[in-house]
Amino acid sequence: MDLIHKLLNIVLPLLTLILLCFLLPPYFLLKFLNFIKRSIFKENVSGKVVLITGASSGIGEYAKRGACLALVSRRESRLQAVAAKARQLGSPDVIVVPSDVSKVEDCKRFIDQTQNHFGRLDHLVNNAGIVQVSKFEDCTQISDSHPSTNFWGSIYGTHFAVPHLRKSKGKIIVIASIVGWLPIPKLSFYNATKAALISLYDTLRIEFGSDIGITIVTPGLVDSEITQRPEFLPETSSEFVPVLSTGVCAKAIVDGTCRGDRFVFESTKITALRAKAASASVQKPTRVEAVTALIWKCIVKISRSSGVLSPKLSVLGQAVNLRNRNMPPLSANSFGNIVGCFPVGVVKSEIQELQDLVCKLRRGIEQFRENGLQTLLKKKKYITLPELENEEVEIDDMEFYFYSSWCRFPFYEADFGWGKPTWVTIPHTMLKNSVMFLDNRDGEGMEALVTMSEEDMDLFQRDMELLAFAASNPTV
Repeated sequence: MDLIHKLLNIVLPLLTLILLCFLLPPYFLLKFLNFIKRSIFKENVSGKVVLITGASSGIGEYAKRGACLALVSRRESRLQAVAAKARQLGSPDVIVVPSDVSKVEDCKRFIDQTQNHFGRLDHLVNNAGIVQVSKFEDCTQISDSHPSTNFWGSIYGTHFAVPHLRKSKGKIIVIASIVGWLPIPKLSFYNATKAALISLYDTLRIEFGSDIGITIVTPGLVDSEITQRPEFLPETSSEFVPVLSTGVCAKAIVDGTCRGDRFVFESTKITALRAKAASASVQKPTRVEAVTALIWKCIVKISRSSGVLSPKLSVLGQAVNLRNRNMPPLSANSFGNIVGCFPVGVVKSEIQELQDLVCKLRRGIEQFRENGLQTLLKKKKYITLPELENEEVEIDDMEFYFYSSWCRFPFYEADFGWGKPTWVTIPHTMLKNSVMFLDNRDGEGMEALVTMSEEDMDLFQRDMELLAFAASNPTV
């Protein structure tokens, strides 16, 4: 037995290093792609219910985005001041619940009170924390105040909030610290509790799966009550470390939390949409034509709702596979970006109906087949639109939107030895004002990955005509 342990002590470290060399690159690539995805698609928190512990010394970034707030802290006077500011910033409803998170009965009370008042809970922000600056050996009294507040205070609230967050597909935001990874001397208890939080919520990510999202925030020095103490920076040798403002930190936290929206069109909804978009000119619009027309109409409505007297022209462009359109045709398996993009239509000041937009899409594709292909293949710089042939239009007077369909690609037939995929998606493009289409697993429904500015996305996600046919960010 001793010989086996000695052998394992030699073999396992070497085997671990070899495995890390193979596993870490794809792991970090997936993390990066997921970061890009989350950075583009943001959740609209307007009207959602957010409970924040340790809220008496924070700044309500959620309030600016129209969230309803439940503020928890021990100091009621400070809570009332923060609540008043949150209302000024735009929160439609704010309640304050004076509580001590280190007491389990208080944690149950503020969760119940929030649920009873608002009828739901969407985000739980575990922000409460305390710190003591001293060497471990200089501590005259070792108490459980640090773990009770920093660690157990987060656990208690999370435990009581889980049933409500499951119902709303909500999120938990944990304010840990960089010291959980990089300990700082004289903050031994604080370091330990933050490291414990990181480990705990990494575990809960696996247990909860996609039911509840978890965001672990590990900021550095933030301009808060803790760092404003005269002794804090000198005692921790942090005088030369940049201190982040609370406003910037809060915005980054909310931005990091509000991620992950997509629009799914089930086959039955697409059938109804195609029937609505049909006309004498285009009697049987395709899936892509009908969904594109709907999304384009919603986008134009956003542009026209701004109140500008002379709104910009809305120009829609489509990506097309040139392999089978080349002369002679290229192989379907030709490697490289053998695609082109051409404009398929323009919407001027009026908001057009679905049938009209489908006609524009169909006419644009037919015109491209007739003469636009040769324009692209001869490497000319642009393709003209009939609607603009006799007009002088500056580039600044147009809004460009781009869409590309990856439907009918056999992604769901791919099998690398683990079986066929249950869900296929792609990293979201960084291109503003773009739409990417993918098939559902049944091959009849579609997913649309839409990219636009945050302000436009807030309006887009609430468009009732869109929501009559699409579901926003459903579970896989």
